[in-house]
Amino acid sequence: MEQLNKFFSMSEEEKEVMLRYLPGPYTFIVDGRGEFEGKRIGVRVPDHYFSRKLALELGRPVISTSANISGKESPSCVEEIENGVAEQTAIIVDGGHCKYGEGSTVVDIKNNKIIRQGAGKFTF
Repeated sequence: MEQLNKFFSMSEEEKEVMLRYLPGPYTFIVDGRGEFEGKRIGVRVPDHYFSRKLALELGRPVISTSANISGKESPSCVEEIENGVAEQTAIIVDGGHCKYGEGSTVVDIKNNKIIRQGAGKFTF
């Protein structure tokens, strides 16, 4: 969470909303800053020790994609990742079975819009 101000541009109100929900099954779409200037970025802070520790040790966000092909069901464990996705991936972290069993809820925090309802229950 310490990296928010360095890499992402958001109001104090937007930051407070994110801090209420993260870590958890949410992805917040925010404006980038610095090397991400002019881009809208999905920020996800999972409730997973290894993922958070990795970003903290690196001192910067970890950039990744979903473990599924768009429109297809999200895998809930490493064994369910399709071969095509796995073959194009440099590193896969096996964190065990996903406790939510579905994708994150995606929220455009600037425009107060839920892009995709997922595991997290969000209210504005």
